[in-house]
Amino acid sequence: IERFDLGANTLILNELAVYALTEQRSGGKAVLHIEGDAGAVIKLVGGVGTQSGQWTLAGDSASGFTLTKGNATLMVEGEDFSSASFQDAA
Repeated sequence: IERFDLGANTLILNELAVYALTEQRSGGKAVLHIEGDAGAVIKLVGGVGTQSGQWTLAGDSASGFTLTKGNATLMVEGEDFSSASFQDAA
C-alpha cells in the first residue's frame, strides 16, 4: 500500500505502521499517501506537536498536509482535511 483512500473514516497510525504499510521510500523515509473526505480523522500515536516523540506538521497547503516522525512521512491530501483532522491516539 502506498496510497490509501480513507473516505470519511478514522485511521490510527504509529511510526512503525507507516513502515509496514509502504515500501515507497524517498530520501530514506517511508512515505504513505492518504486521501480523505469530510469527517475523516487520523489519530497519530504520540500526537502532533513540537515535543520529542510527536509527529511534526512539516507543511500544509490548501490541498493537504505533510507530517513526519523519524523516518516516517504522511502525505495527507484532500481539501476536507484541516489541522483538526489530526488527533492524539494516546
